[in-house]
Amino acid sequence: MAPLPKIDKDATAITSMQSQGRYDEAMARLLDLLRGGTASPAVQAIAAEMLEPKAKGVRRGPKAKLPFKWLEMGEAYRIMRLEGKTDTEARGAMEDRYPRGGRTIDTIIAFYNSALHDYQDLQAASLRDESRK
Repeated sequence: MAPLPKIDKDATAITSMQSQGRYDEAMARLLDLLRGGTASPAVQAIAAEMLEPKAKGVRRGPKAKLPFKWLEMGEAYRIMRLEGKTDTEARGAMEDRYPRGGRTIDTIIAFYNSALHDYQDLQAASLRDESRK
């Protein structure tokens, strides 16, 4: 039978500390091993991973895009409210019209209201800039 590979106790301990969220302890143990000159290749590899700068703002997968028809759905809710429907009636009509759950409808309405508020702020700023000219 083939011999089992040697397990590096220090590397295992450091990765265990990292996975438990004890990053300060892991870094202290790593520095002790590196300063003492007893760091194994596995420990040195962990040190290299920890020192390598993380890419900021890099997102994996497809680019984020606006969920399908959220602005249209938010506008439909707003129109129903302007027509005099209560919040409960408008939300019920939204759930009937679009195959979405209640929490998703809440998120859509909040998203639309935020976008509408931002748009109105931009319009007001534009009008202020024009009046100054």
